[in-house]
Amino acid sequence: PILQHATDNTYYLNYNIDGSYGYPGCIYTENLNSKDFTDNNTVIYGHNMKNGSMFADIIDYKKQSFFDEHPTAMLMTPEKNYKIEFFSGYVANVEQDAWSYYFDNDEVFEQWLISSKSKSNFASDIVPNANDEILTLSTCSGAGYSTRWVVQAVWNQDASYMPPQY
Repeated sequence: PILQHATDNTYYLNYNIDGSYGYPGCIYTENLNSKDFTDNNTVIYGHNMKNGSMFADIIDYKKQSFFDEHPTAMLMTPEKNYKIEFFSGYVANVEQDAWSYYFDNDEVFEQWLISSKSKSNFASDIVPNANDEILTLSTCSGAGYSTRWVVQAVWNQDASYMPPQY
């Protein structure tokens, strides 16, 4: 599940879904983001766990070959499953704007999207625009306390997605 605390934006870094303190914490959004993922950019945080859980796999988007094999993912909500399509992945300094969620206008949002895509470690055919809603997955980069690895995707809230059956 993706959680959100009403008042403490770092609560789920160290608290589990049952309210107990300690690792692994939870995957979560800040209360600045709407719970329905309809902001221009919804930032979803998760630990980069050594055991491969949470957001450990998104570090692999540093390689083009991993992106080529995994260009999409699924956002599952109680109402629908949504296909998300990755367009960018990069190391960001915590002082950068990767975690912006509000933009003054479409032009500012478009510039942010262009900047985000230009930083990517992998090449994607997805060209996001101001009509898109973005999901930014954020985790530790392994490159120091002041950096994070972010992977960004577009999603279509009007389209249901059923994954292939194997």
